[in-house]
Amino acid sequence: MTNRWGCLVAIVFIFITSVTALAQDEYSKMVENPDLTYEKAEGVLNTMVNKIHELYSDQPEFLEKFDASQEAWENYRLSHIRALYPGGRDNYGSSFDFCGPNESLRLVKERISLIKQWIIGTIEGDVCCGTVRWVPIDEYEKSTGQKIPTTD
Repeated sequence: MTNRWGCLVAIVFIFITSVTALAQDEYSKMVENPDLTYEKAEGVLNTMVNKIHELYSDQPEFLEKFDASQEAWENYRLSHIRALYPGGRDNYGSSFDFCGPNESLRLVKERISLIKQWIIGTIEGDVCCGTVRWVPIDEYEKSTGQKIPTTD
């Protein structure tokens, strides 16, 4: 019996970590669009932040920390662009108008990928999920497009 539970925990852990990387949720599909601009990606990110606030409205401490992380991320994004292109357009000319937004788009896509876990949720048994909510297996499978193997 103990080996069976150990195997189950190992399978769930491996599955969760691999599925998180492969999740094909609606936000992933949006950011994979080749016509996506920084402005549109920022809109997707803002929609996701609002959705997180809706889903976790009963967790004010989490939302406070999450909002602080969003603010810190935005400061990082701006600082990164300034470090990559110091002086902006004055130093890099018209290429800055193309390159700066492209780098911002790359960073927004990374942030979207990072925070979507709070929207998708995870299955019960993920002991490392922190504040990520547990969702029923069918909801998780629908969100990720992944089938969770059962031990029945």
